[in-house]
Amino acid sequence: MPEKYFLCIIQYLYSDKFFYEESEATIEFFLSLLVFADYFLLPNLVQQCSYFVAKMISLPNVLASLLVSHAHNAQALEEFCINYICVHVPNIEQTPEWLEFVTLGSV
Repeated sequence: MPEKYFLCIIQYLYSDKFFYEESEATIEFFLSLLVFADYFLLPNLVQQCSYFVAKMISLPNVLASLLVSHAHNAQALEEFCINYICVHVPNIEQTPEWLEFVTLGSV
């Protein structure tokens, strides 16, 4: 586990909060932290990460976020992603991520 995630988890365990560099505040960072939080059975940290991810959802990253949330017990984020997809179906069907998603699903 990279040190930045380890430090966030340790901070969270001791204070119910975690700190991160502003430059690290990307959807990839929070999705990775969500995966580690699920691994260590920290459901409240999973929820906090889900909150940050939901604020950053966009057409290019909604499908990846959906898959991560489904695999790592982030039900609220999963529902958010599904709703986002339903609202943006015509636009999502035009993205390369959708083509890859559909192609992988038919294998």
